[in-house]
Amino acid sequence: MHLENVTSPNETTLQKLISGSPVLEDLKLIRCSYQKAIQVRSHTLKRIDIDERTKVVIDAPLLQCLLTEMFLTKNYQIVNSGFPAKLDIDMRSMHLYPRPNEGVIRDILTDISRVRDLVISRNTWKVYISTFEHIYL
Repeated sequence: MHLENVTSPNETTLQKLISGSPVLEDLKLIRCSYQKAIQVRSHTLKRIDIDERTKVVIDAPLLQCLLTEMFLTKNYQIVNSGFPAKLDIDMRSMHLYPRPNEGVIRDILTDISRVRDLVISRNTWKVYISTFEHIYL
């Protein structure tokens, strides 16, 4: 399921669509921003791809892969399941903006320590290095 620029009165409608898809394995959410995080509940979901504007809470026991773009805050939370085997983080727009706070970096570092396969873009790595240089120098 590929959802882009979804507009609805609130996130509940979108959540019902996602959780009501009994064979959903691949989900992409682009520019689906709401006041609250979107609750993604699926017993079949294996892969999710989200952009920096979309905030999600993921409850998917079969999740294998999480691809995410981030801005200044972590935009995902995984609950009631193990961490995915593959994590792909991209902060490509970060070089134009202020650094994320130290807590966000620590959360991400904790997450990446639990994955088997990790992809970090070059610009994301630059953000990590510059953040820690700023903190410790």
